[in-house]
Amino acid sequence: MNRYTKLSLLFIVVAAIVFYLVSFRLENIEFRNDSIYTDEEIRSRLFTGGRLDDYTQFFAWRINRSSKKHIPFIEKTDVEIVDRNSVIIYVYGKSVAGCVEHMGKYMHFDREGIVVESTDTPLDSIAMVEGFDFEKVVQGEKLEMGNTDLFETLMTILKALEKNGLSAERVVFGLRNDITLYMGGDRILLGIDGDNDLRIRNIRAVLQTLREDHQGGNFRVDMRKYSENNMEVTAKLID
Repeated sequence: MNRYTKLSLLFIVVAAIVFYLVSFRLENIEFRNDSIYTDEEIRSRLFTGGRLDDYTQFFAWRINRSSKKHIPFIEKTDVEIVDRNSVIIYVYGKSVAGCVEHMGKYMHFDREGIVVESTDTPLDSIAMVEGFDFEKVVQGEKLEMGNTDLFETLMTILKALEKNGLSAERVVFGLRNDITLYMGGDRILLGIDGDNDLRIRNIRAVLQTLREDHQGGNFRVDMRKYSENNMEVTAKLID
């Protein structure tokens, strides 16, 4: 191979690299994000590979094929190449229904009661469950407590809150296992018996009516006797 041929091959290689750098720069990113994180938070966690992440094919290859860094509350991420400059990032979040404190850690569990993550601090948007001790709290396994009926009641309440677009900072079991929801500045007494799904379904309407009647404020609302046949509630304005 003469000198001219070597220079020609070198030129071709350099030209190919320049073409790649110019043509395959990652410019457009669309997120299909089903997780607790914002798109920007996902971006900051995924784009950690240095300058090569600026290029579409390398970034997609690294996320899809290399070992992924564990991201709490994320099941998996996938990257689809749309064209030479565009990708779609699919983020599949773990479902989180509630949280319990256990041995100095915050154990977050899903809609089936399975512990999905352990963290040093609780998530702001997830209900803290307080008032009783679980017999078994192990990541990847279902929470266990002696009273299975009480556990099912808890899960029914958490699912009903999610279904109705409501959030509670705390779900507290009292001495008689009566249940109180702490929602913003309001306290909702649900009790333990009766149709808690019905009660939760009507919380928003009850609070709205109370605030209209009293021009705002926060309330202690007793819905323990609320049912299809008895829709009266008692409420006390909280100072």
